[in-house]
Amino acid sequence: MARAQRMTVRVTTTAATIIALVLVLGGGLALVVMRSGSSSSASSAPDPVTVTHYDADFTVSADGTLRATETIDALFPSGRHGIFRYWDQTDPSDPSARYPVTVVSITRDGVPEPVAMSTQGTVVVAKIGDAGVLLPSGTHRYVLTYTVPNVLRPARDVPRADAVVDGSLDGSERSVFAWWVVASNWEMAIERADVRVTLPSTITQALCRPGDPIVSCSVTGAGTPTMTVTATGLAPRTGVEAAAYSAAAPTPGPSLPWGASWDRYLGTVSWLPFLLLGLSVLAGVVGLAWVRSAKETPPGAPLQYEPPTGLGPVQCEYLLTETTGTSALTATVLHLADRGMVSLTDNGGSWTVTNIPAPEKWAAIDPVATAVADALGVRTPGGSFTAAATEPSGAKVRVTITALERAVREWSELGLWQTDPMVWWGRLGVVLSLVCAGILGLIGPLVLGLPFAVFAVCAAALFATGMSRRRTYLARESWMKAAGFHKFLSTPSSEDRFDFAARGDLWIAYVPYAVAFGCADAWASKYRASVGHEPPTPSWYPVSTYYGASMFSSSGGFDAFDSAVASSVAAYSAAHSSSSSGGGGGGFSGGGGGGGGSW
Repeated sequence: MARAQRMTVRVTTTAATIIALVLVLGGGLALVVMRSGSSSSASSAPDPVTVTHYDADFTVSADGTLRATETIDALFPSGRHGIFRYWDQTDPSDPSARYPVTVVSITRDGVPEPVAMSTQGTVVVAKIGDAGVLLPSGTHRYVLTYTVPNVLRPARDVPRADAVVDGSLDGSERSVFAWWVVASNWEMAIERADVRVTLPSTITQALCRPGDPIVSCSVTGAGTPTMTVTATGLAPRTGVEAAAYSAAAPTPGPSLPWGASWDRYLGTVSWLPFLLLGLSVLAGVVGLAWVRSAKETPPGAPLQYEPPTGLGPVQCEYLLTETTGTSALTATVLHLADRGMVSLTDNGGSWTVTNIPAPEKWAAIDPVATAVADALGVRTPGGSFTAAATEPSGAKVRVTITALERAVREWSELGLWQTDPMVWWGRLGVVLSLVCAGILGLIGPLVLGLPFAVFAVCAAALFATGMSRRRTYLARESWMKAAGFHKFLSTPSSEDRFDFAARGDLWIAYVPYAVAFGCADAWASKYRASVGHEPPTPSWYPVSTYYGASMFSSSGGFDAFDSAVASSVAAYSAAHSSSSSGGGGGGFSGGGGGGGGSW
């Protein structure tokens, strides 16, 4: 069970890492772009630039395409780079409406100006100017040309009450152009605004409404194809909305089953998410199948009454899980004590490991245990180490754990593995999928990258430790024996015929292996069930009695040594930890939302 849990944690952690990378590539980079384009709008300070004259020509063709030309005369103080203009591509009164903006050209004082375009949700942002150039103070003229499709809505969609009416209704109205002809979120004050709107047929009714009731606007043009809207003294964030009714055919855009807030995720093509959902299912199946084909089929595990020859506890655990386990250091120290290489002393809260002079015996000790002894300094005569809640002790433990893991890796590379090229191809596929998911998430709706992201998540287990390697024939033999030995230590005694009463010495010798396998409690319970009393006391472990205080209980035993090791690491971590700090009432409603400011 412990081995399965560790494998699950490893795979889950890998998958979480992949998901986090997708989010970073598909969303985090977008946030950077968003911030770069909206840094000015985030400020609540008054904009120092004043628009002395906002002049616009809006021409709507028969197919409902708006071509807008905005001429903005802006009075600049010193120390500014330019302006920004943003367009909201949605209509609050119509969740299905979309008004995608295409910028044709932008000039300043008759010369093309550098522009950084970005998209923030449903808002298109144009940051106009050069960050390395400060404009001279005075008036500068910006001319912006852009197009918007499908701007003629059915006349019934826009109420005509509570409005200043120029002209009378004759019942012929089929469509309406409802628009913020002066966007409502300009950060600069606008001294005067003149806007001309030309429709493909005669306007039967023309309306206008400022965003602030204390401001007035005038509208003319009923009975002609062109409506003229004029307003003066517009304070910051005060726009003007207008509506022009005519007999022109409405040109609504495609209807979508989701609101505009979902466009960043689903796009604006109704069938696209469903197609990509099907492709995502297929990609997930391929990813899972790839992982399944890469996994080694575990060998049979017939009961083994002894560990594989020459392998210590940690090596046996590594054969099963390809990890050293959480109790690797404790298991290794107990193994050395059982082999008579070190002695253990319980100091009441701390433990001391001391060398027992037997240099001739070290040749028979496995390389992992030898590396641990060297790192702790207990291989040489007189050498000792005390596990206590101190920084030096914790530092020594960390060094020893690193040495243990390095020794296991070096041992495992000696003919234990052979490379599986299909795993490396799969890993390459995961990386490329992440790149594609991130790029597509930046340039379009996030759903475009969904099949790639799903494949990456489902195939993430290919990055699990050792997945790219398969055991050799001899390694599989050792794997089988280690699995059978683990089964022997952890299964109920009814499944084998081991004579505990006569072989109590082997019960003691196998304790370090049970600790490494994470089944020490099961090993002790198995002895109790078979013999009828507590396991015998190892001569090398300083516990006075096992009646009422078993070495496998919280009150004593190897848990006490394990706790001393943990307290050492905690003391070191604590000593080296650091902290860080780190418009107005109702109206016509329609498109043309957005605004701008200076930077």
